[in-house]
Amino acid sequence: MRHGVVAAVVARVVAAVALCSLAGCATMWSRDDLDIALSQHHIDLRWGRLENAALRVAPEMRGAFLQAWATRLQTIELQDVEVTGLAMADDGAAADVVVTVTFVDRASMQVRTATLAERWVRVDDGWRAAAPALPASTTPAPSPATPPAPPPASPPATPPGESVDSEHFGPS
Repeated sequence: MRHGVVAAVVARVVAAVALCSLAGCATMWSRDDLDIALSQHHIDLRWGRLENAALRVAPEMRGAFLQAWATRLQTIELQDVEVTGLAMADDGAAADVVVTVTFVDRASMQVRTATLAERWVRVDDGWRAAAPALPASTTPAPSPATPPAPPPASPPATPPGESVDSEHFGPS
């Protein structure tokens, strides 16, 4: 009897492995896996751990990612990086992600926000940012002899989906 039970369990395991192989289970990454990758990437970015954040960027984009953020972080201090929108592709193999970044502009010491877009794709070992959020080139800081401009009387209206401070942070 015992041999029959073992044979039945082995047959079920073999069938499950075969079914997974046919269905592509070996390379399937879920929405939960994407959420984890996004969280890890943006936490590393927030704390300036650029090399760690770059591990979740497509290899061909890593150099540009590291250079752009290393340069930008000389003029800003990130306060928060939050995923504020996500749209999965119909096939589940890609996602468009909207990220809101809150930062302090070191030149003016003003807190600002920017909305950036990212494109994430599913790869064999998880999720990668194929088009990571990249800040624009740095805006030169005003010289110490130039007095800062007075703050506006009221904040400008910002159309949905646009950066509140694109002239300082730049588009994605």
